[in-house]
Amino acid sequence: MKLKIINKTGCIKINGIIKNQGSKNAMLNNLCLPILTSEECIIDNVPDISDIKLNIMHLEMLNATVKWLNPNKISIKCNNLINLQMDSNLSIKTTGSKFFIPLMVQKFGNYITGPSGGCNIGDRMFINYAKSLESFGISFKIIDDSKFYFYKINSFHNNITLPFPSFGLTVNAIFSSACQNKETIISNVCL
Repeated sequence: MKLKIINKTGCIKINGIIKNQGSKNAMLNNLCLPILTSEECIIDNVPDISDIKLNIMHLEMLNATVKWLNPNKISIKCNNLINLQMDSNLSIKTTGSKFFIPLMVQKFGNYITGPSGGCNIGDRMFINYAKSLESFGISFKIIDDSKFYFYKINSFHNNITLPFPSFGLTVNAIFSSACQNKETIISNVCL
């Protein structure tokens, strides 16, 4: 790729290579998907950022086997998950913690986590987010101020209209539908 640097004296041509880092939002989803299989999953172009590291820490807390193959390539194997909860102090530090909910509940029947957090863009109203999971066959009870107990219910809808076009809800609707293994129509998605 050819680069140009513009300064006060004019334009200086230089040559170089730019390596694009992997997408944070895509990677947060990709890190959860190995939960669906007992086979080893290798994910490449993993960005070196705190949100990603926190979700990898959570996989390790679930007893997933996580190995770094190089600074941007990771191997994840989820054949022996035993801990069905995320530390609420960890969940509040990452927006990606909510993506574990549908996969863990659909696979194991229940899951405990705290509200998701992440970048400081204002109140994300996790309680409303939790309520919206009912159409995905997931209900919850509040254990205390920082813990939610999510569990499977028999009310998965094959025609889901999201209450608002949220990236997180869209991903969770897709994850929940994939676990049901039946055709689902999802409306009002985030594009």
